[in-house]
Amino acid sequence: MGQRSNGRQAATAPDSAGGPSGTNRREQYHWATFPAVVSEGSVNYCATVDAQSPHAAYNGRQAYIVKADMSGNRVSSAVMGLVAGGKDFEIVTKMCAKYGLDPRNAS
Repeated sequence: MGQRSNGRQAATAPDSAGGPSGTNRREQYHWATFPAVVSEGSVNYCATVDAQSPHAAYNGRQAYIVKADMSGNRVSSAVMGLVAGGKDFEIVTKMCAKYGLDPRNAS
C-alpha cells in the first residue's frame, strides 16, 4: 500500500458530493491507504470526512466510497459511489467490506 497525495484536487471530490455546506468550511479528511501500484483497471477507495455543515444530513463524520479508474498508475477518473453519515455510516462500511476496505481505518 502506498501513500496518497492530500492535494486540494483530491479533497474536492467528497467536498462537492456532500452537498452545500455554507461558507464556513472546516472539514477534516481522514485518508485511507491507497494501493501502491494499480497500473490499469479500477480500484475502490473508502475513507471518512468530518463535515461541518448547517444541513444535518451533511454534518459530522461521513464515510464514502469511490471507484477510481486507473491508467498508467494514475487516477484518470473517479465516481463517488456513496457518502453517508449518522446511522447510515454502517451502510457505507458494509459496502466497503465487500472490497476488503473499512472507512473506520482512515487516519
